[in-house]
Amino acid sequence: MSTENPEFWQRANKARDKLSLELFGQPQISLIDIGYDPKDQSGSGQLFLRVHVRHSTDIEKLAIPAEVDGIPVITIIADYRLE
Repeated sequence: MSTENPEFWQRANKARDKLSLELFGQPQISLIDIGYDPKDQSGSGQLFLRVHVRHSTDIEKLAIPAEVDGIPVITIIADYRLE
C-alpha cells in the first residue's frame, strides 16, 4: 500500500496509538512516532512505527513488538532533552 494513500496513514496512526497505549508510562521511552529508518541508506521509503528509547540497555527491558497491525516497528536510541 502506498504511503501516499490515506488508508495507509489511517492504519499507521491507529497502529501508533495502539503501540503508545501498550507502552504508556515506560520511563525508558522518549517518543513513539511514524517515520523512516534513519539507518536506511538505500532510501527504500519504508515507513515504520519508531520507538525512541533513552539508552540501548532499555531495549532489553521492554517488550516491544516487531510489528503492530502489519506496520513494522523499529527502535531508535535517542534521549531527547530541552535545549
